[in-house]
Amino acid sequence: MFQRLFVLLCAGALCLGLATPRAEAAGFTFTKIAGTDTAIPGSFGNFQFFGIPVLDGSFVVLNGNGTCCPIQTGVYAGTGGPLQTLADFLTPIPGGSGNFSFLGDAAASGGIVAFEGAGGTSSGVYTGTAGSLTSTADTNTPIPGGVGNFQSFGAPMTVDNGRVVFVGTGSSLQRGVYSFAAGSGGRSRYQHGHSGRHRQLRRLRLAVGSRRQPRVQRLRSRLRRGPLHDHRRPSREGRGHEHSHTRR
Repeated sequence: MFQRLFVLLCAGALCLGLATPRAEAAGFTFTKIAGTDTAIPGSFGNFQFFGIPVLDGSFVVLNGNGTCCPIQTGVYAGTGGPLQTLADFLTPIPGGSGNFSFLGDAAASGGIVAFEGAGGTSSGVYTGTAGSLTSTADTNTPIPGGVGNFQSFGAPMTVDNGRVVFVGTGSSLQRGVYSFAAGSGGRSRYQHGHSGRHRQLRRLRLAVGSRRQPRVQRLRSRLRRGPLHDHRRPSREGRGHEHSHTRR
C-alpha cells in the first residue's frame, strides 16, 4: 500500500517537473570600466571613489578620485581598456590661472563632455575633450540679461544635441538656467528671446502649406527687407472718389 502511494507521488512530481518551464540564465556581458584596483592615469595609487557615470555611445565618462599621495580627482572616459584623462588636478584651467582643484560630475552626449570645475579664484563650466578644453562660462562671463558676472555654478548640467545647459548664479540672488552652443569656437552663444520681427517670421512659418501660402511668402520677404508697410489697396469709396475727379 505504502509502496504504491510512494510510486504515485514520485510519478506526479516527475510530471510537474516536466510541465514546469525551466528558468534559463540570461546571457548578459559585463565590461569593467574602472575599479578600486585600477591605477589612476598619470598619478599615484588606485581609484577609491567614483561619481555618477554617464554613457555616451560606447564610452563611459566618470568622475573618479584617489585618497593618497596626494589626493587626486579627475574626469575620465573609457570603454573597458585604458582610461583617457579629460581633466584632473594637473590640468591648467582654461582662461584662468593655476590648475583645477575641484571637478564635478560630468555630462556627455555626442562626443561633447561638460563639467563644473574650479581652482584658485576661477570657477566655471568647461567643455571639450582631452587636451582641448574650453571655458563655456566662468566668473569672468557676464550674466545674459542680468547684472554683473557669474559667481558660481551647480547641478544639474545636461548635454544634448550640441548644447550644454547649466545652472548659474550671480549677485543679488540672481539664478537661472542657461543654454550654450558647444563647438562655437569657445564663445558663448546664449539663447535669448526672439525679437518682434523674429516672432512674426515664426508665426508666418506656421502658416506655410495653407491656402494663404503666397501671401505668407510676400510678407516674409517684406519682413526681411524692413518694417512692414501698408500696401493695401484703396477702399471702394476712395476709388470712387478718384474716378469722380477723373471724370471732371
